[in-house]
Amino acid sequence: MSPAGDDGGAPQDPPRGRGPQRGEPQRREPQRGGTFRSLWSALSRRPVRRVGDRYRIELSGPEQALLVGLCHQVTELVAANDPAVRRLFPTAFPDDPERQREYADLTRDFLEEHHRRSLTTLAATTGKREVDGDEIAAWLSAINDIRLVLGTRLDVTDGPGAGTRRASDDPYAPLDAAYNYLGWLQAHVIDAVAAGLPDAGLPGADDAAPS
Repeated sequence: MSPAGDDGGAPQDPPRGRGPQRGEPQRREPQRGGTFRSLWSALSRRPVRRVGDRYRIELSGPEQALLVGLCHQVTELVAANDPAVRRLFPTAFPDDPERQREYADLTRDFLEEHHRRSLTTLAATTGKREVDGDEIAAWLSAINDIRLVLGTRLDVTDGPGAGTRRASDDPYAPLDAAYNYLGWLQAHVIDAVAAGLPDAGLPGADDAAPS
């Protein structure tokens, strides 16, 4: 995968055989020029807001370009059954290869179509002013799919230290920046969706209600 680099071009994938070094001390703050400078400078505002039963979208041009590019790349990886998409097709029977093959045969086409539809919807709606409930659900699914693929390429999971910013000369820096950005965007989408949920039944709702 190769999100647009700071010079506006698409950097090559990191050299094979050299995995990312997890737990390395950060040597210096990455340089933030071009595309990623535009992305990071946008993090002080809310990109998704709930307005009635719809969701208002405010993404910059670089953000839209990044999302569209990543959607297309992940769609191609899914179609090619690339090893990077393995987390999109979870193993149900790790200790029973025969049952796992049967499960994969039954679910692969459905899951592949689901991932493809969500990614297509996200790519098609990044430039829209507003999206509806079905579209925002596809956003959540597609963003999660892309982060899973990036996490596989980066050999990280959603835990402490995941997606830590890398030095600008690290070949994984563009992927890491995209991973962090998508986590930020995902959090805002979840907040926007949660804003429309009723408080009843939520932990602490009764305590927070005025007497």
